[in-house]
Amino acid sequence: MIHIYTGDGKGKTTAAIGLVTRAKGAGMSCTLVHFFKTPSSSEDKALLKLGVDVVSVPLRHPFFVGNDFFQEKKDEYVREMQTILFDWDFSKYAVIALDEILNALDLGLINATDIKQFAEKYKDKEVVLTGRTNKLSEIELLADYITEMKKIKHPFDKGAGAREGIEF
Repeated sequence: MIHIYTGDGKGKTTAAIGLVTRAKGAGMSCTLVHFFKTPSSSEDKALLKLGVDVVSVPLRHPFFVGNDFFQEKKDEYVREMQTILFDWDFSKYAVIALDEILNALDLGLINATDIKQFAEKYKDKEVVLTGRTNKLSEIELLADYITEMKKIKHPFDKGAGAREGIEF
């Protein structure tokens, strides 16, 4: 089954982690692959203690590194994404969560066909895709579940930074 958590609101990664935690509690093997995030989040520490395989891919989002740097490195980013999606072996996992992969779709690092091929390869698994995307229409027929998180209000709008244990 394919799960999509998207939208501009908080909770996409949290929902994916909730599903992974539930599956791990039921004895299932799970992995969480973070794109555009460092491996220092509080949830990663907890998941590792539960025995979830957590991987952070060292790609940095243009929001954090600037668009010029991103454009210079875009070909490397594309190669990295292709390697993860098509060369890594996820067959030992019952649940595969690809956190922020939909951002990669929006940034042109992968395309809808890449996601469809990955989903087809692991069609006997639970595959979780998170991130903001304007290209949902390109993959929505693939999904069994789609949840959109909508931001109504967020402290970030008033200049508040991310808080450890709450946002990371």
